[in-house]
Amino acid sequence: KPVIDLNTNLSHHGYVPSTAIAEQVDLRDRRCVFPFCTRTRTDRDHRIPYDTAEDTGGGADGKTESTNVARLCRGHHRAKTFSAWTYDMPAPGVYVWHSPAGNTLLVDRTREP
Repeated sequence: KPVIDLNTNLSHHGYVPSTAIAEQVDLRDRRCVFPFCTRTRTDRDHRIPYDTAEDTGGGADGKTESTNVARLCRGHHRAKTFSAWTYDMPAPGVYVWHSPAGNTLLVDRTREP
């Protein structure tokens, strides 16, 4: 089996991540990337919402690629999607969360905010 570089940005057309992206993200994140969460049963979240225009060549944001997909448990995925929680990914495996109250939390591969 080939070695998977966790820092390489893989890209895929379509909403569902390719097998290679899914495996890379699963190995990189290992569990939910929300601050203090340890759940391992997760969804793969598009950090920037998926842009259906990408399928026709018109979308620049919301691509299905390693730098736009992260693991979130269902509860935190819903909190991010339906509330004011947001996050950035300045580097692979590093997440900066912004709470609705204006707090900022850094989560990296050690999972310590």
